[in-house]
Amino acid sequence: MSIYSEKFGKKLRQIMEEKNIRQADLVQRTGIHHGTITNYYKGLYMPRGEKLTKIANALNVSEAYLCGYSDEAALDNYLDNLSEGTAGILVSDPEETAVIQEYRKADEKTRKALRVLLGLE
Repeated sequence: MSIYSEKFGKKLRQIMEEKNIRQADLVQRTGIHHGTITNYYKGLYMPRGEKLTKIANALNVSEAYLCGYSDEAALDNYLDNLSEGTAGILVSDPEETAVIQEYRKADEKTRKALRVLLGLE
């Protein structure tokens, strides 16, 4: 356990409590194993790369905020509705924004089904 993982665990618990999200909900939204989420929650380990991104997206916060590097909480505020993976395409249509937000909340199985439906896989 490091000071960084402890800090991450504390921030993760705080965000989950504020948003009334249980560990089981986070597991479902991210597809990350429950034991791994528990280790992050307890501050034993800190996620990296894709897992960090999945957790931040599932909680609708920036990675920087989740890691304690920023005071900017909401991903929507942080990116001003910049959709995930579109590198610079601003989404101004509220309906598109709602679709992107629901996609981000979905579990990996649902996301894959949506990508298949849209012909992206």
